[in-house]
Amino acid sequence: MLKKVFFLLFYYLSPLLPILAIFNSNTARYSNYKIFIPMILGSMAYTWLIFEFILSARPKFIERYFGLDKFYRFHGLMAIIAVTMVFIHKILFTDLMGEFSTSEMGDKAFYIYLAVIFLALIFMADLVVKKIKPLYKFRKIMEKIKVAKYEYQVAIHNLSVIGLVLMFIHVMMTYGAKSNLLIRSVYIFYFVGGIGFYLYHKVIRLLILKNRRFIIKGIKKESETMYSLNLVPENGKIFNYKPGQFGFVRIFSKNIKAEEHPFSFSSEPTNNDYVSVTVKELGDYTSSIKNVVEGDKVFLDAPYGNFSYIDKKGEDGIVLICGGVGITPALSILRYIFRNDKSKKVTLIWGINNQSELINKVEFEKMAKEMQNFYFTPVMFKDDTWEGERGVINKEKILSILKNNSMDVYKQGYYICGPSIMLNNVLRALKDIGIKRRFIHYEKFSL
Repeated sequence: MLKKVFFLLFYYLSPLLPILAIFNSNTARYSNYKIFIPMILGSMAYTWLIFEFILSARPKFIERYFGLDKFYRFHGLMAIIAVTMVFIHKILFTDLMGEFSTSEMGDKAFYIYLAVIFLALIFMADLVVKKIKPLYKFRKIMEKIKVAKYEYQVAIHNLSVIGLVLMFIHVMMTYGAKSNLLIRSVYIFYFVGGIGFYLYHKVIRLLILKNRRFIIKGIKKESETMYSLNLVPENGKIFNYKPGQFGFVRIFSKNIKAEEHPFSFSSEPTNNDYVSVTVKELGDYTSSIKNVVEGDKVFLDAPYGNFSYIDKKGEDGIVLICGGVGITPALSILRYIFRNDKSKKVTLIWGINNQSELINKVEFEKMAKEMQNFYFTPVMFKDDTWEGERGVINKEKILSILKNNSMDVYKQGYYICGPSIMLNNVLRALKDIGIKRRFIHYEKFSL
C-alpha cells in the first residue's frame, strides 16, 4: 500500500521541478497569475505526457503493485487530462500574448495527441461508443477500411512519439529555455527519461532479455477453435510467475505476424519444463495460431497481473467464474492447487456456448476425484442437449451452485475472467449478493 502511495505522490508531484525552475528564472514575470497559471498547466502537461511513455513501457517495479489493467486505465485517463491541460494552456497563452512563433510545434504535438487519444477511445471504450450513434458509425467506417486492426492501432498509438519530439522542440524554443540553462536541463532530463523507457521497451529488451526467449515445443488442439502452445526456454530456465498471471507473446514464424499479444498462462509455476498459453480463435491474429509449428521462436515478456489467489488474505476458499477462453488463468490456478494444495476449497463455474468448447474435461474429472473440496459446474449458454446448468451466470445461479456445495458465500474470494459483458454481469450479481469489494478480483482489458 505504501509503495502505491509513494508512486502516486511521485507521479503527481513530478511537475514541481520544471515549475520551480521556470518560476525562479523570473519571479517578477511569473508572479502575474495570468502567466503563472498557463505556465503551471504547460509544465504539468509536458511532464505527464512524458510519463505516458514510461507507463507504456509497463515497468514491472511499478505494475506489480497495481495490476496491468488498472495501470493501463490510469495511463489512458492521465493522457486525456494532460492533453486537456495542453488545450487550456494554449488558450490562455494565446489570449494573453496572441499568436507566438514557438506555438507551431506545440500545435502539431497537440493535434497528434488528440488524434491518438480519440482513435484509442473509439476502439477501446466499447460501451460508451455504442451508446453514441455518430461515434459508433465512425468506428464502423474505420473498421471497414481496416484501421481497427491491431497492428494499425499499435502504429497509430506509436505516432505519439512524434508528438513527444515536437513537444520537446516546442518547450526548448520557449523564452525560458533559451535564456536559462537550468530550465533547458530539466526539459532535456525529462525528455531523455521518457524516450529511454520507450526505446528500452520497443528495442533494447528484445536484445538483452535472454531469459525471455522461448521455443515452441508442443502444440495441442484443445477444441475446434482452441490451441495450447508449450514454450520451452532457450536457456533452460523459466522465470518466476504466479498462477493466474499472463505475459505478452511475440511469435517469430513465417506463418504468423510478429506482433505482441497478451495471453494468460495455462501452465502452473512449479512446472519447470515449459510455460503454456491457451489461445482461442477470436480475431485475425489468434486465427493464425493454428499455423505455427514446433521450433518457432517466441519472445515472452512476463509476468504481469494480480489475478492470483496466493497474495490474497482472509478468504476461506476461492470461486473461479469464467467465460469462454477466460478459463485459461483458472487452469493455471487449478493446476497449481492440484499439485501443491489439494485440500484448498475451490469452486469453478465455467460459462461456455456448448459442449464442444468443454476442454480439459478429463483433467477436471481427475481433480474432482482427488480433491475433496473441488466443485466444477459448466454452464451451457446455447446447448439445449446439456443436462446440467444452462443459461447465463447470474445472481441466482451463483447462489444456487455455492449453496449446493455447502460454501459460505460471504467468505470466498471471487476470481472472474471472461468477455466484458459476462464480467460486468457477474460483477453486478456479486454486488447484489452483497460480496465485499476486497473479495472480488478481476482484470479487465480492451487489448
